[in-house]
Amino acid sequence: MARLRDDDAARCGDLLERLRALDGLTERSRGVFYWSSSPFLHFHGSGAELVADLKVGDRWLRYDAAPVAARRAIAVGARRVLTGTSTGLRGQPQAAR
Repeated sequence: MARLRDDDAARCGDLLERLRALDGLTERSRGVFYWSSSPFLHFHGSGAELVADLKVGDRWLRYDAAPVAARRAIAVGARRVLTGTSTGLRGQPQAAR
């Protein structure tokens, strides 16, 4: 799956703005966020599919980033991880990379 393309970035611009506003996150390239020096959240797009991978501890959780409600959940999840309250997040676990 490819990284975030221009049209995908436009579709989730509201989420990208919320993430850019979170203290401690750095966007190293469009849609690729780091927390300190560690990868934290990034997006993939392929056709109509748009997903976000969020790092929680030593694992990645994948979220469908197409629906507006899902984008809100991603922003809330990212904020919860940053504040140390990440229990109960609902993303799909991903295989180790």
